[in-house]
Amino acid sequence: METVLGRLLRLSAWRMEVQPVFGWFHLVYLALGFGAAVFAAYRLRGVSDAGNRRLFWAIGCFLLASEAYKQLFFRFGVGYGDWFGQEGYPYILFPFHICSMAMYLCPAVAWLLGREAGQGKAGGGKAGQGKVGQGKAGQDESGRGEAGQGRWGSAATVGEALRDGAAKPRMGMVQAIYAFLAGFSMVGGLMSVVFDDGLMYPYITMTVHSMNWHFILVFIGVYLGFSGRVRRTAGNFARGAALFAALAVVAWCINVALYGVSGGTCDMFFIGPAPMNVVVYRDIAVYTGRAAVSVIFLVTLLVASWGVFFLPKFLLLRRLSLAQR
Repeated sequence: METVLGRLLRLSAWRMEVQPVFGWFHLVYLALGFGAAVFAAYRLRGVSDAGNRRLFWAIGCFLLASEAYKQLFFRFGVGYGDWFGQEGYPYILFPFHICSMAMYLCPAVAWLLGREAGQGKAGGGKAGQGKVGQGKAGQDESGRGEAGQGRWGSAATVGEALRDGAAKPRMGMVQAIYAFLAGFSMVGGLMSVVFDDGLMYPYITMTVHSMNWHFILVFIGVYLGFSGRVRRTAGNFARGAALFAALAVVAWCINVALYGVSGGTCDMFFIGPAPMNVVVYRDIAVYTGRAAVSVIFLVTLLVASWGVFFLPKFLLLRRLSLAQR
């Protein structure tokens, strides 16, 4: 099985020269990638609640399949030694980085939205009856009623309920995931595609995989902004930050648990105890030490995520202010 699988995977191991960051290939890919992400996000901004749920299912499934291909490619296709220079598993490939979270969170948010949509249907009842109040037979999955009333009160759809700040626990979790994806995940995607030379491989498929993965993170953040599904409030950003903190704790536990077996190289979320290997921060670590540079990294990420999260709201308010003058 390994031989057959290896042969199949090697069919896609097309070689290329490793491209430098800010070289012509990188700059062209940046222009095309950002353009495609923004264009697609804008075109999809008005999708229905059902379409939104299908979109997150599709993104999650694509990322999971793409990650599986990457793991198999290096394990059975070309081998770890060809690029990573070692026979054992290179733990930089372990899929629990900040930029890996969308692979888990997109299916999670689609599932949560599906649960709410299912409850909305179940509450529809006959015309003029049931939990929905003004609902009628043939409601859509969001619990939309003829008179615009639903299980969310004045918010007729799940999307409107999210934007109005519904107090349902699952909707709070959805908003936490949205905030994480529109802030922390998007910053990770932006920083990676612009500055990270680790996305450039000697294989066309792996380079395209890595660049496209991070542009998908950018797309998700821009899409959530254009569609208005993420609520850009301080409280909602705090939800996203709390989710990030919880995931960071899990990442640190993974780093500690795998520290010995990885030879001290497992560094999920780049918070140690393995040596810092992020550009700029690894130079800072020489002077501050590992613990201090981890704090600096997390604070920088928090501030950058806050800026990316609230920038669209700031620009909108500024535009409205200028229009009123």
